[in-house]
Amino acid sequence: MIERSVWFRIARGFAWLILVLSLLGLVGGVVYSARSVRQYFKGEETISASDVKTAIEARRAGASGMEGLEASPGHLDSKAEGQLTTEAIDIFNLLPPESQNRFGGKERVRLHLVMSAANIQGGDVNVQ
Repeated sequence: MIERSVWFRIARGFAWLILVLSLLGLVGGVVYSARSVRQYFKGEETISASDVKTAIEARRAGASGMEGLEASPGHLDSKAEGQLTTEAIDIFNLLPPESQNRFGGKERVRLHLVMSAANIQGGDVNVQ
């Protein structure tokens, strides 16, 4: 009888501990999600579709990562940019190591070529 009451008290204490921890988790989840819902309805930390499109176009034009160069008014399509990138890397790999270091790396040379090709007025992608 004594053993049963001891084990019963331990089991009851453990059940209360689990209950309290569950309730704390529930309250924490409600508080966390309420804060997120409040930010959503206030419009905080939101990005509009036009902001995303502007960032994508700037990235395609090569504006990010190029400090000294201006963003180009036009842009290449993805197929032409891929071909240009492949050819630029092949040409860059043929240069001697001291010339590779002078130009600032593969990515800088690639961005410069893509921006230069996008600045060519008239013609189609093949002309660029």
